[in-house]
Amino acid sequence: MPKKKLTIAKLKKKLQVHFNKYIRLRDCLAHSGNLYEGICISCDALLPFEKLQAGHFIPSTYLAVRFDEDNVHAQCIGCNMYRSGNLIEYRPRLIDKITEEKVDDLEFKRHDNVKFTRQDYEDLIELYKFKLNEIQNGKIDF
Repeated sequence: MPKKKLTIAKLKKKLQVHFNKYIRLRDCLAHSGNLYEGICISCDALLPFEKLQAGHFIPSTYLAVRFDEDNVHAQCIGCNMYRSGNLIEYRPRLIDKITEEKVDDLEFKRHDNVKFTRQDYEDLIELYKFKLNEIQNGKIDF
């Protein structure tokens, strides 16, 4: 019997899980050289991996930048959830991290009309599974 296909909504959710984990691991590795702790982009709080979230600079409601690695960075729950991203602190630190030109590009790109297909989601899930595997096996260095 063929395997039942996941709905687009379930594929999007699955991608979000893999993508968010990749972002948190990427930022931990870039900050401390290990996968166990990282800092919040907005307030510099040093936290264990499990306490970090993947915080979007441009909200995830904008599909054009929802899975853009430049748009998402490790954040503490306080900044991400309770301070709505703490964007006053996020933006200048993001400029320092990726350049003002790239931040401007994100702000412009957010308005792009994007629609992901089933295949797009499946491909991105495989990409982030691969990237996670590479990080966890020490094959990627930031």
